[in-house]
Amino acid sequence: MFLIFQGLPMMCIENLFVSTEGNDQSSGNSPDVADGSGGPLKSLAGARDRVRRLKNEAKLSGPVTVRFADGVYPITEPVVFGPEDTYPVTYAAADGARVIFDGGRPVTGWRDATLNGGAVWAASVPDVLAGKNFFSFFVDGARRPRACWPKLNGPGVPQWLWLKDVPDIDVKSAPLFQGSDRFVVQPEDFIAKQNQTDVEVVVLHYWVDERMPVDSYDPETGLLVSRTQSRFSLRDDFESRFSRYYLENVKEALTEPGEWYLDRPSATLFYKPLPGETKESLRASLPLVNQLIKITGDADNDRPVQFLRFQGLSFRHTDAQRITNSHLPRHMITGTKPLAAAAQSAVAYPGVIELVAAKHCAIEDCDLSAVGWYAFELGDGCVANRFVGNHLHDIGAGGVKIAGAAADGPRHRRTGMNVISDNVIESIGRVFHAGAGIIVQESYGNSIIHNHIRDAYYTGISVGWTWGYGENVCRDNRIEFNHIHQLGQGWLSDMGGVYTLGVQPGTTIRHNLIHDIHAHGYGGWGIYPDEGSSHIVIEQNVVFDCKTNCFNQHYGRENIVRNNLFATGGTAIGSLGRAEKWLGFTFERNVCVSDGQPIWLGDYASKLNTGDFYSDHNLYFNRSGEVFHFRDKAKTTRLSQEQWQQSGHDRHSRVGEPGVMNLEQGIYEPNALAEELGIIAINLSEVGPRGRDRRE
Repeated sequence: MFLIFQGLPMMCIENLFVSTEGNDQSSGNSPDVADGSGGPLKSLAGARDRVRRLKNEAKLSGPVTVRFADGVYPITEPVVFGPEDTYPVTYAAADGARVIFDGGRPVTGWRDATLNGGAVWAASVPDVLAGKNFFSFFVDGARRPRACWPKLNGPGVPQWLWLKDVPDIDVKSAPLFQGSDRFVVQPEDFIAKQNQTDVEVVVLHYWVDERMPVDSYDPETGLLVSRTQSRFSLRDDFESRFSRYYLENVKEALTEPGEWYLDRPSATLFYKPLPGETKESLRASLPLVNQLIKITGDADNDRPVQFLRFQGLSFRHTDAQRITNSHLPRHMITGTKPLAAAAQSAVAYPGVIELVAAKHCAIEDCDLSAVGWYAFELGDGCVANRFVGNHLHDIGAGGVKIAGAAADGPRHRRTGMNVISDNVIESIGRVFHAGAGIIVQESYGNSIIHNHIRDAYYTGISVGWTWGYGENVCRDNRIEFNHIHQLGQGWLSDMGGVYTLGVQPGTTIRHNLIHDIHAHGYGGWGIYPDEGSSHIVIEQNVVFDCKTNCFNQHYGRENIVRNNLFATGGTAIGSLGRAEKWLGFTFERNVCVSDGQPIWLGDYASKLNTGDFYSDHNLYFNRSGEVFHFRDKAKTTRLSQEQWQQSGHDRHSRVGEPGVMNLEQGIYEPNALAEELGIIAINLSEVGPRGRDRRE
């Protein structure tokens, strides 16, 4: 059947079919392989090319669905979609099919071997002889740890190693940005005797992990020189001691079941199997690519990629190569050596599925796991796209990254109005530990809603990329109905369940359930407006079980914090880092529940004077006894309710039982005392991902 459109005959092709047994020279018109040249295509790239041809030949009359049959589809190089692919096309799994796009190749030919006095398996990896290096290894679709010292996979926080010294660094006063490419270790800690330049030192401090591969090591002095330079001074946060670290890819450390080691000189992969695994049935894979899909439009010439949709598909197996200077903006390159870490949130690592200058595209109900960088990325010029209902897990860096042009950049490269909703994002930062669940850098009008983010070593949701009060693009972002928990886990510091930067009028942080934020040192905060965060509304959130405070504002102005339930901050309920000449925030109608901690903690530059912020009509309760409202950081000053009110704060606030609380479910029912103060109920039973029929 043909339709006539502008004088041209058009075919009514609504479906194309792809099968692992198909042929990319086929038409794709039938799912039946027996149809020969009319049968299914074989690959995602082949399907893309077929749609291109049909479009160019004016043989399409309406939206097209490309249906993939059950199976594993290898990806040996990123599949790239460009402006020429703009057309309403859905790439989807056929009914009942499990479709996996796989960026790895099988490892076979295992043989018995002995290493470090124990039985292991060995397989030849000829790619290494051609110069290929692998940073990831997967079995049954799950990441296996590289041999490391000390061990990281036991219960609780690992027992880290500690740097002994750093040349030219004063451990008590080194500036934050005084990076180093060398340091001294205790000789007994550096257990690597073989292949020392294949060892990677992973330094954890502040809010980053620095990856510092060994260039040389002197066993007499313990001096180690790295091929990268640390971004920050090698101190343990702001403490008067040097940083923690561990060693990765250490041949002598291959001792525990599930670990692997790549011996590059012999091009041999060693693996110590888990109980029950056999050489014959082992489904092992090494990744061939770093990215799987790139959707790349031309923002500068107004040629975006539009109307592509990926639904119900699985993606897995990409590598975790380190950043190079080519991944960094020019102003971040400080020397000839690559930097060992991104500035924050591992943002230098691209997305395994990357969109640039894309509009009205969608990735829905997909599963992405066992990958090395960020899972999804929206770059410059991405507008009105949807990442909805996906499961992102076992991720090398973070979950979703959104980054458009800054205020001083081209307007046509700005990014905004995207929807990131109803996703489960878990087990992230598995290689680059500072990866965030979702980070919005310079972008506006995004809906970050109904996501479940858990099991990470840094921040859950981060919004903003302008430090201080400078002009920026970030505004009108909705951060609502997200469940965020199990962050930090004692690895990094200075993190928040929700973290913001810069002036953001119209941004809202509402109806989020945030808990279990446990930093290594300082800064395990629930909601954290950092440098310059301003004009943000923070309301009806439930925040509890934070190592430091439930709420911390570093500095900013005129934020509104109202009708939240804050409970059990480790050092206090709230704090203000820096007092300035204007009102920092208004704190009203909040319920604050302490377990003996003060309500407010004076931070490094704030005494919480009357003009620092406005606080009133709140309800305070200490489950361990008397409420005391303020304590300075040095613990020399402690203010009772009466003294606190005399300073000008909380003139109408009350102390007493707050009503019915179910912190785990995010439910609060006010009693009469709370209602007198104007406090209303909080019900977060709808928090986290929704069913398909209830999504926006």
